[in-house]
Amino acid sequence: MNSTDTFKLCDVSKIFDNGYSEKTAFCDLVRGNTISYGEACSLVTKTALKIKNSLEGAGNNILLFLGSGLSFVIGFYGILLSGNVPILVNNKLKGELGRLQNLYGCVITDETNCINLKSFTDTENKKILMIDLKPGNSTDNLDFPGIVNAGDRMLYLFTSGSTGAPKIVKKTWSNIMTEIYFLKDLLGISEEDTFLPLVPTFHIYGLLFSIILPLFTGAKTRIDIPFSPLNILEDGIRKDATIIIGNPALYSAVSGFIDRYKKNEFANVKYCISSTMALDNRVAVQFYRLLGIKILEIYGSTETGGIAYRNPFHNRYWKFFPYVHRRSGSETSELEVASPAVSLTSSDSKNGKEKNWYSTGDAVEVTNGKDEFVLIGRINQIIKTGGNRVSAVEVENVIKECSVVQNAVVKGVPSITLRGESIVAYVVPADKERKNIALQVKEYCHTKLPGFKIPRAFIILESLPVGANGKILYSKLPEVKV
Repeated sequence: MNSTDTFKLCDVSKIFDNGYSEKTAFCDLVRGNTISYGEACSLVTKTALKIKNSLEGAGNNILLFLGSGLSFVIGFYGILLSGNVPILVNNKLKGELGRLQNLYGCVITDETNCINLKSFTDTENKKILMIDLKPGNSTDNLDFPGIVNAGDRMLYLFTSGSTGAPKIVKKTWSNIMTEIYFLKDLLGISEEDTFLPLVPTFHIYGLLFSIILPLFTGAKTRIDIPFSPLNILEDGIRKDATIIIGNPALYSAVSGFIDRYKKNEFANVKYCISSTMALDNRVAVQFYRLLGIKILEIYGSTETGGIAYRNPFHNRYWKFFPYVHRRSGSETSELEVASPAVSLTSSDSKNGKEKNWYSTGDAVEVTNGKDEFVLIGRINQIIKTGGNRVSAVEVENVIKECSVVQNAVVKGVPSITLRGESIVAYVVPADKERKNIALQVKEYCHTKLPGFKIPRAFIILESLPVGANGKILYSKLPEVKV
């Protein structure tokens, strides 16, 4: 896909395709409500008209400050239809919003989120528009852009990034649609599918899989499921959902309840999709053996888009997306990628670069065929101990296999006696009343790992410190000297 290619809006989303106006786009089975593509188009058009009547010209950056749900979808496509550029942020952000002050002059929000916004940041010089989900107007004869250029800005994402430092990432239409075209074919999505999104839509993963992909294919999306394991199983997966969009923390929570169901109750499910962090392989095994459901993991980041995929129950190897170029040494080394989905920086665009190599920060081992790889972990999770290089992830996975372990994380700490670092394991026991946990885990490691990979200390914790996104907060782990 070249930056000079163009898209028709009706080809990007069936919201703008009159042929789908009567088909259901969103459904709320709990309340018995449905919204057709035609009704969604009317709401999007009304939003775009409000924007157009409030701002001069197009190409403006507009902050979309809403929670996930129908209002977010309508606001997002309303901004695009008006010829402007949405900025997607977590509506729970506070101090971080100050970084965006100079990037936008208008906000799309609702009454509840507007109160939060005003308490988080200065809105005195910002134009605030309220989203309205009451029936809108017809799209006939409205002067809106029907064609967009592939190289144009489509949206901005505010993300912590793979480094943990907040940043603004620009995505073009080409970045987004390259991945959407491939995902449609990979998953075999059709207009007969029903999506069950269970992740926030202001992140790249939720945006692609919960909004853009289903509306691109003409599928139906559920918008009514409370975020509790039993509700997800009973009212969501068990009913008409065929594609479930979740994350490892959610699947782990749900896995504790699946032994009460039978495989034939979930025959409608094609895939559970997982991303944002590594999935515990034990969860994938449970889903497949007990329910017959395949979990497909997607590996990537906001900056790179999707890079690779795998079914963790069947294969430990990740398979590259076909359009991803990669470079990595033959031994364990950092993966660098380039693809049409990678965000180009401003300097890259000015210099006319067609390919921008992005360092993922992840250590991998690429197979001989170079189409697949094993993900070893973050570069900072490669522990150098006594002249050896040890993957913290490999040791973690072995410890998690031990029957007395519920969860575990491994890291390197400065060594008092060894050259380099010492390996330390932080373990959450499956039975908190059980004694001698550390000894049992250590003995198990001796049956699975060579001596230099066995942790020198096992720290027993009631729980692991995690952030709002479910990722481990390594800085909050107890300090150890060994």
